[in-house]
Amino acid sequence: MAKIIVASYLILSCALFVYHSNIKAEANGRITNYQTQKIDLYTIKFGTIPPSPQIGKTHFSIQIIDSNTNIPISDLDIYVSLKIPNTNVWNPPQRVYISPFDSSAYEFNHEFEVTGTWQIKVLINEQNSQNNAVFEVFVKQFSALPGILSLIFLIVLASTFAYIIRIKLTKKSKRM
Repeated sequence: MAKIIVASYLILSCALFVYHSNIKAEANGRITNYQTQKIDLYTIKFGTIPPSPQIGKTHFSIQIIDSNTNIPISDLDIYVSLKIPNTNVWNPPQRVYISPFDSSAYEFNHEFEVTGTWQIKVLINEQNSQNNAVFEVFVKQFSALPGILSLIFLIVLASTFAYIIRIKLTKKSKRM
């Protein structure tokens, strides 16, 4: 009876772990959600790792797609400018480079220090271009809760395995 309960608990624990983990894949690393905007001749796709940015470093990916042919374009000069929440000041534009892993994506990193809704302006072909798209990203405060829950899960899993081994050893000693 104890084996059935322990086995059921293990199966349930593994199922819950897999259900709550974000296991998705796409061509450009772990970016699974893109925001999309159309401007003039281009469709701009904008994504982040992690999908819900927190205080700290965030990786950005931008894809520029020809609206007529739906083919990614990789020979443009792309710049981005970020606007801090609750201000009217845009950071100076910085150049974004082609990804070494995916030639259809432009990438850059930014370290967020303030929570709130940031605006990111994607500028095509020059730093002062009027040909741009503005995306919004909500940056939240870091939460230690997922790490703590993972630790509790591992402790419960280890104690369950220890209990199973204990049951096996007591059965062996009773046979002798």
